[in-house]
Amino acid sequence: LSAVQAYVAQDGQRQESLQRYTREESARQARAVREQISRDYVGKSSYQEDVEGIHRRIEGVKTSANREITSQIASYRQSADGTFRDISSQITTYKQDMTRNIANLSHQLAGKVETTDFQRVKETSELYERILGNTENGIADKVARMAMTNQLFQVEVGKYSVSGPNLIKNSDFKNDTNKWVSTQNLGRLVKHSFYHNGQKDLMRLSNATKNKNFLSSHRFNLERNTDYVLNFRGFNNSALASYDVYILGRRAGESNGFTIFKKVVSSKKLSTSRCEDVSVTFNSGEMDNAYIRFENNGSSSGTADLYITEVDLYKGYKPRTWQPHPEDAVADANKKLEATQTKMTQLAGSWLVQNINSAGDLISGINLGANGHNRLSGKLTHITGETLIDRAVIKSAMVDKLKTANFESGSVTTAVLAAEAVTAD
Repeated sequence: LSAVQAYVAQDGQRQESLQRYTREESARQARAVREQISRDYVGKSSYQEDVEGIHRRIEGVKTSANREITSQIASYRQSADGTFRDISSQITTYKQDMTRNIANLSHQLAGKVETTDFQRVKETSELYERILGNTENGIADKVARMAMTNQLFQVEVGKYSVSGPNLIKNSDFKNDTNKWVSTQNLGRLVKHSFYHNGQKDLMRLSNATKNKNFLSSHRFNLERNTDYVLNFRGFNNSALASYDVYILGRRAGESNGFTIFKKVVSSKKLSTSRCEDVSVTFNSGEMDNAYIRFENNGSSSGTADLYITEVDLYKGYKPRTWQPHPEDAVADANKKLEATQTKMTQLAGSWLVQNINSAGDLISGINLGANGHNRLSGKLTHITGETLIDRAVIKSAMVDKLKTANFESGSVTTAVLAAEAVTAD
């Protein structure tokens, strides 16, 4: 296309060259005619040619040359126009094909999202079960469960979304103020009716001055130039002037507390009547590690209280339901797992099953010994149906009804009972 355009642009040069050629050729032919006349002139009128005839011949040559040039230019222009039309048609076709492909892809993606993909894998030989949902909300409503009875290991993770892990440890303050620091230790765990009806602790950062009081998290690692989401829940009393939230970071190898800061919440107030959900996003930029700082900007009268809980910072771009740091989730699972353990031991000729609490105390157990001595341990053993015991030694018993054929000598016999020798004493 560029070659055609360049060729068409040089039409003027070619016309000038052709006209120059025509003049030179006409002059050459005129000289040739004059030379021929001079050479062959015999004085006869039939061989005489005046200037007017020569001029007509020259004009004829020029007209023929101009006609040929015009025809060639028209042909070139027609060819170039056709090329332009072909290119324009191809571009239009490509654009239409691309539009159709994008529309088809969008339709396929929409159909894929709307389609319920449910996978269930179950291996009874290893007591392994996994259930996955189709969407983020679906996964959050499902439970992934794994159990291996031979190693007495069980992990249960429920209602967690598919975004990145929470980078904040002790984010719901279940482990007191561990991993958090505050100005003059003014950050205290309290209960409030706005949060779980006063049944769970949350952080309260108080400030009775006009200065700022801080609540800072531990330091955590970030990926550079990555989008992150910070979610938390909170509220404040009416005395709070405002609060700020900063992400204070630094590059790897820097020793200052922070060299880069991002103010993600500026001079805001939370609700004074309910626990409010807050979600903000930021880009890490050149931060390699950072920490969160909540600022209580004080009060002009009274004590300003800022309540914070369920802090969730993760890689992503949209809000989600709070989830704990992975280490906290494992710790919670271990506590639940250790509350009651069932141990099974099999030795040569014996078999033992024990239920043990977290303190190591035996709750109940069955021991089938190799020597034939068996033991049932527990507070209460309930035997239903008919029970046959060949020989028994019962140290203490309370029998509602007793049916017997006889009593052995030396014990309470029917004769003794008939003589009314058995008394309450």
